[in-house]
Amino acid sequence: MDRDLLGPAARGCSAWAVADGWIDCDSFTGSGEDGLFARLGACELWRRLLPERASVETLDDWMQEGYQLVEQRRLPEAIEVWWRLWEVARARFTPPVRTLAEAKEVFTGLQYLGNWLQDFDELLDALASRDTRHADRRRQLCAEWIAQFADEKDGEQVNWRRALATSLFALGRPDEALATLRECVERWPRDPWGYIALADAHANVYPKAPGIPRDAEEARPWLRAGLGAVGDDQRARGDLQDRLHEINAQEPPKAGSLL
Repeated sequence: MDRDLLGPAARGCSAWAVADGWIDCDSFTGSGEDGLFARLGACELWRRLLPERASVETLDDWMQEGYQLVEQRRLPEAIEVWWRLWEVARARFTPPVRTLAEAKEVFTGLQYLGNWLQDFDELLDALASRDTRHADRRRQLCAEWIAQFADEKDGEQVNWRRALATSLFALGRPDEALATLRECVERWPRDPWGYIALADAHANVYPKAPGIPRDAEEARPWLRAGLGAVGDDQRARGDLQDRLHEINAQEPPKAGSLL
């Protein structure tokens, strides 16, 4: 078989696009089911003739394979499949791709890319405490997401930096983790979750910050700063106040101190 069977469209990423070129030819006389057969045939030809350059359809197969492995609780195997998918997909995100919406030009699948990336992050987080290799891969995934999707909405920027900080804590790099969280409150001061993450790190409300001494007195000022920064955003204020109550329940303020 000759790679020319895939035609000029093979310079792109989609086997289905190749089949669409066949179907649009005057010599194609098939009906609806024949068109589906042509598309499936293009996918198979791509796998055989261009194994070094996975098509979009193959990437989507890897994504679904990972979800199946997660359902079967074969989590380390799922990570390997999804890591291969991320490495291939990210290599195709050129510098102009700065949002998840723009990434659709390169990759689309049964699962929205942003949702899958969140699922992948959660999977790595679930295994990070067992093996630092997973913590380091999470660190890399978060850092690469931040570098690639620089124009994504503010809430996502904060969330991925919080995830990056968690992985840095797990790797014994608390100074870098705290610097990452401080970046959140400096760049997105009206988002409450940077302040909450810094308070959590100092109070160790959740066991996510090894290397940071437990000190609620260091935690509370971040929550107070958040309450001052978010203005009249009642949802944000509620999130900050809830965390302040949690910290106070764990370790009441010292006599004479301000909440």
